[in-house]
Amino acid sequence: IAPVEIIQRLQPLRMSLLNTAGIAAATASYQDLDYQALSRRRLKEALAVTRAALADVGWPATDTRGNFVFFDTGRPVGEFAAAMRTEGFLVGRPFAPYATWCRVSIGTLPQMEGFAAALRRYAADRAEAA
Repeated sequence: IAPVEIIQRLQPLRMSLLNTAGIAAATASYQDLDYQALSRRRLKEALAVTRAALADVGWPATDTRGNFVFFDTGRPVGEFAAAMRTEGFLVGRPFAPYATWCRVSIGTLPQMEGFAAALRRYAADRAEAA
């Protein structure tokens, strides 16, 4: 759902086609205002946990109004991604030219509490090694 001019600009970048079931699901979810409010509350809670962990370790993050956070690990993002993978968390790929910045999508509150703990462990281990 977007203005026509934006859809036209994005059309060449499309990676999939719409299907009837997907359109029906999107339409139903768009009309379910109670569920939207619940989803927003849950997203804000999980986002707050993530942002608090980033603040605790002193890593800058962009302001976000979406379902992800983009933050500076201070190290090559591949190193951080590998460490998070061993903890059971998949994080975003490098985004040139931001070689030390990482994108993480916001999951459920328990998932983000686990990620926050893993992030804090990673930062503490790096601080000890320094």
